[in-house]
Amino acid sequence: LIAVCTASDQIAATVAQLAHHGAVIFDVGSVKGAIVEDLQQNYGGVPTCFVPAHPIAGSERSGPQAASQDLFAGATTVLPPLDNTDAHALQQVQEAWQAVGCDVAVMTPAEHDRMLALTSHLPHLLAFSFMQQVDTEHLPFIGGGFKDFTRIAAAHPQLWWRILSLNKTQVLAAASEFSAHLRELTEALREGDAERGLAMLDAAVKTRQEADE
Repeated sequence: LIAVCTASDQIAATVAQLAHHGAVIFDVGSVKGAIVEDLQQNYGGVPTCFVPAHPIAGSERSGPQAASQDLFAGATTVLPPLDNTDAHALQQVQEAWQAVGCDVAVMTPAEHDRMLALTSHLPHLLAFSFMQQVDTEHLPFIGGGFKDFTRIAAAHPQLWWRILSLNKTQVLAAASEFSAHLRELTEALREGDAERGLAMLDAAVKTRQEADE
């Protein structure tokens, strides 16, 4: 097995260079559609030995010093196989991820990108955006809520700009929906509409509790 762990916008070129190596190849990029499209348009197609993969694990830290031996324990790895993906290659990659403790979910590249735009890419976009209005005078007064919400704003800027750019269409759609919810909640606050505001807060709490469970 060859794991391609480059930045997402370099994965297609790397996979193309390795296509005739003979090993099964998989990547760990958090965007899938753009990689597949790049291979199809610029490198003669997607090699049958390549299995797109995305382990949903990690932190805001980067580099070898951020390594963790149990990083993947209990995490989910998404495998979006294509029509031409070799069945044996897919099985090998699936078993490899299960061997390091991952659950495996199979979906299309488009489904993956839509899902991750909401659950990963948009939260990073929001955290980065929020930090624009924070400066040093605020820092002595931060608490748990600030730390929880902004932890991912310490992530690698170049890496995340590439991810956001590669999944731009889905991220912008998710951001637009978020903006609508934010407007609704702020309007309820402005108008003193406790019934509408509390309904939104209650719904948020229930969904978050389900995530913990």
